[in-house]
Amino acid sequence: MTKILELYGFSTRSRGEPDWHKVIDQELCPYLQKKCLKTRKSQSQITIGTCSLIYGREQKEIIICPQRLLERLHMSHKMELEQITRLLASKISDKTLLTL
Repeated sequence: MTKILELYGFSTRSRGEPDWHKVIDQELCPYLQKKCLKTRKSQSQITIGTCSLIYGREQKEIIICPQRLLERLHMSHKMELEQITRLLASKISDKTLLTL
């Protein structure tokens, strides 16, 4: 059974918050900061809003939104860049990098 995990960027596991009627009416993608781009095939004026879901026998969590996936990749690359920056800064302060 497929279950939606995130709708318009909000976890469906949340209790009380957000106001789901408002979230669905606004159709706002938090990654684009504008209206969600994923639309229904039968009604192209209505957005789908699903970012991630649980799918398959193994009940795996899967990102299905390209914007959500790009955000995750961006965060991963940002973390890698920060690690490299810290490493370079420590090497420069140790003067070990200057021998390269």
